[in-house]
Amino acid sequence: MKRLMIKLALFSIPFVIWVAIVVSIDPFNYFDTSHLISDKVKQINAKPLNRLMFNMIEYKHDSSDNLIIGDSRSNNLKIDRIEEITGDDYFLLNSNALKLNESFELYWFASKAKQLDRVYFTLNFNMFNKFAYADRVKSVESILDNPFFYIFDRSVAETCWLVTKAHLQKTPSVSTKPPMTREAFWDWNIRVKANDHYGKFSYPEALLGEMKRVIRHAAENGTEIVVIIVPHHIEMQARVADYNLTSEMNRFRKDFFELGVKVYDYDFVNEITTDKANFEDPIHYTVDTGDRIIREIWGGDMNIGRLLTSALIDSLVGSDE
Repeated sequence: MKRLMIKLALFSIPFVIWVAIVVSIDPFNYFDTSHLISDKVKQINAKPLNRLMFNMIEYKHDSSDNLIIGDSRSNNLKIDRIEEITGDDYFLLNSNALKLNESFELYWFASKAKQLDRVYFTLNFNMFNKFAYADRVKSVESILDNPFFYIFDRSVAETCWLVTKAHLQKTPSVSTKPPMTREAFWDWNIRVKANDHYGKFSYPEALLGEMKRVIRHAAENGTEIVVIIVPHHIEMQARVADYNLTSEMNRFRKDFFELGVKVYDYDFVNEITTDKANFEDPIHYTVDTGDRIIREIWGGDMNIGRLLTSALIDSLVGSDE
C-alpha cells in the first residue's frame, strides 16, 4: 500500500506543477489571484487570442448593468468616452467574429449575472444569415463552471506560454496586424470576405425569433434594448447589390425596426461611409469614427446616422418593389 501511495504521489507531481503554473500565470484572469503577469501584458497578448473568453471571465468578476454586445466592429466604441458622456458604467462584452446567435447567448449569460439596464447590440446585415453560426459562448460557459476545464484547456496552455514570453522579453508576442499592406488587405476584404458573408445566404427566421425572445425578456425585466447597425465603406456596401441581396438587407432593417426597439443605422451612403480615412478596412471603422458614433447616439447629437422610422422603412422597402 505504501509503495502504491508513493507511486500515486509521484504520478501526481506533474499535474500539481501544471496547476500551479496555470494559476500563477492565469492568462485570462480566471482565478484573479496572481499578479505574476501584469494585466497590461495579458490585455495585449491574451485578449486578442480569445477575446470572448477574456471578456466573459472579466464580466463574471466585475459585471455592469449597461452593456455593448457585438463583434470586433464594436472595439472602437470606447467605453471611457461613453461613461464620460453618460456618467454610467458600461462594459464591452464582445468578441472577434461574433455571430448573431452568440450575441443573444451573451445577453442571456449577462442577464443571469446581473439585472441589466441597457443593452446595445452592434451588428450588420452580414451577420444576419442562417449560415453565420458559431457555438463558442456555451464552451466558455462550461469552462467558467469548471476550473479544471480551464486549467487543462489547450488554448489556455498556449496563451500561458505567449504571455510569459511577452513578460520576459518586454515586447508583445502577439500581433493583430494583417500580414499585408493596407491596400492589399482592403482588396482582400472586398473580394474574399464579401463572398464569405454574402455568397451563401438564407434568411434566418430562427435568429429573428431569438431576438424577439430577448426583447420580450428585456421588457419584462426593465431592460432597454438598442440596435446599432454599424457602418461599412461604400465599396463593401456595393457587394450586397452584387450578390442581389438589397431587398433582403432592407427586409432585415424592417424586421428589426418592427421589433419595437430603437435602431440606429450607419450602413448607408453618408459622409462616414464614403471616406476611406474613416475605416481601418472596409468593415472596421476607426477610433475617431467610433467617437463620432458615440457623440451621436450617447450624446444625442445625431447628424450622420439615422434612427429608423416607419416612413424610412416604407421608402426603403418601396424602392425594392
